[in-house]
Amino acid sequence: MRVAVVGTGVSGLVAAHLLHSRAELTLFEARERIGGHVATVEVEGPDGNTLAVDTGFIVYNERNYPLFTRLLGELGVGTQPSDMSFSVRCDRTGLEYNGSTIRQLFSRRRNLLDPGFYRMIRDILRFNREAVGALETGAAQATLGEYVSAAGYSRRLAEHYLVPMGSALWSIPRSQVLEMPAAFFVRFFEHHGMLTVDDRPEWRVVRGGSQRYVDTLVQPFRERIRTGTPVQAVGRTEDGVVVDGEAFDHVVLACHADQALAVLTDATEAEREVLGALPYQENDVVLHTDTSVLPRRRRAWGSWNYWLKGDEDAPATVTYDMN
Repeated sequence: MRVAVVGTGVSGLVAAHLLHSRAELTLFEARERIGGHVATVEVEGPDGNTLAVDTGFIVYNERNYPLFTRLLGELGVGTQPSDMSFSVRCDRTGLEYNGSTIRQLFSRRRNLLDPGFYRMIRDILRFNREAVGALETGAAQATLGEYVSAAGYSRRLAEHYLVPMGSALWSIPRSQVLEMPAAFFVRFFEHHGMLTVDDRPEWRVVRGGSQRYVDTLVQPFRERIRTGTPVQAVGRTEDGVVVDGEAFDHVVLACHADQALAVLTDATEAEREVLGALPYQENDVVLHTDTSVLPRRRRAWGSWNYWLKGDEDAPATVTYDMN
């Protein structure tokens, strides 16, 4: 059985991992490197040692990623706990906070005397307490912005908590966060333990960088991977499929939905409807040592640091402190 796999992100590599012992595989990768969102960069540390820094896929937890957890166990790849604290810095209002501890919550002393800040904290607690139940009473069809407005939450809750969190989690412009379906947003928070302070999953990282699991995973079929080979056309035949003129029995399209739709020469109406409904957005990622993009007060620094610049139309900046 001949099987083509288009794309070498985690989906394509796991498909190949499951198939390589019982199929003649060929993996196609448009870029010169494999791994998809895995982007581990090796840099020289302060002591001259080499540090592996992840700039794409960074963290996971065992509760929400059981299959990935099992895969790492099968591969014998080690992991370690990670900090997932979150900070917000707003240049327009001067607000800075990190929600991890009381001390960090009030890292800007003015927060102690700010009624609006206390209102935001109360609204966060109320949102955590009521949001799931609200989905049972009609809010499931609303956007996040509609739900927040109808429930009487403060603007500060949206501007300085929900929008920064949503924008950072999904790497989308802040203008799009309140347009998300409320049900999707709330269910994600619920599943990831983000609506509670005492039942949150432990986040973990791959020890030595995520590239380690990729290198281990592809060892049995590395020679079957064609990098720098973007697929142009995939079509059905009576005997199987044709990928750029090469015949296969089956093909796994392990690429983005828009990319899959672009290469399908005979996409069905259902395929066009589903694959065409998923938009994508590019994001720039820079590995740097510039601490000026973090909160001004070091006490407020977190693992994820969200910076709302003075211009409300300016894109927000999310900085992951990898130390």
